[in-house]
Amino acid sequence: PSLLSKEALEGLVIRPNLTGKKTIGNLEIQQNGLRFVTSKGQKVDVCFSNIKHCFFQPCTPEEIIVIIHFHLKQPILIGTKKVNDV
Repeated sequence: PSLLSKEALEGLVIRPNLTGKKTIGNLEIQQNGLRFVTSKGQKVDVCFSNIKHCFFQPCTPEEIIVIIHFHLKQPILIGTKKVNDV
């Protein structure tokens, strides 16, 4: 595989939302971090060097939500808010 190829998870929802509504897009893994790209072309970049903790919670038979949570060292701007947790 080439370094230029991208792996992605499709149809994810980012929280906090970029706008007032539910924001659906794809999470791409790249060489130096992660990029969430919405269907409207908005982008949220998270560098690996800024991730303090990453949590993955798979869904159980009782739940339908899989959670991938990033706790950041330094806040990033999502919409108009500075956030430490994505």
